[in-house]
Amino acid sequence: MYLRIFKKTTPLSKYLQGHGVNIIAAYQMVKQTLNDLQDCARQLQYILNKIDSEDIIKKLGARSPVFGRMLLC
Repeated sequence: MYLRIFKKTTPLSKYLQGHGVNIIAAYQMVKQTLNDLQDCARQLQYILNKIDSEDIIKKLGARSPVFGRMLLC
């Protein structure tokens, strides 16, 4: 996950540290980087939710067939 974050933020960081920074280009790069990071956060949340759901089904579903079927819907 950290590699994805650095892959998204490194170009922006290098650009902002350079000479002759164009404020409009910098603003657009910041907006794009924020959008990319928000996408990464959504993907991570989706994965974590999937792991939690599957873990609950494995732990409780085997003990309770009704509960297991409810979680699968």
